[in-house]
Amino acid sequence: MSLDHLTQFLERFKRITPPDGVIRNRFVSIVSDMVGGQIDVADVNVVRSTIVLSVPNILKNEIFLRRTEILNQLKSEFGEKAPIDIR
Repeated sequence: MSLDHLTQFLERFKRITPPDGVIRNRFVSIVSDMVGGQIDVADVNVVRSTIVLSVPNILKNEIFLRRTEILNQLKSEFGEKAPIDIR
């Protein structure tokens, strides 16, 4: 019995993108750990691989200062399906 069929079947799951809710929840968790500010999940949206924030400017500036760290953390968890920008 060949494992080619199984390999082809499992390849399909590599292309599945994580639901926006999972990315939003993880983003909120990362930000609360790094920045210390509390963000509501409803204030975070994912639009075409970009995280869009609806938070006060002070908190947004703190997030932008650590943008690279936050995006690297998301990339390490979600791989190529991770968001690539924060706005």
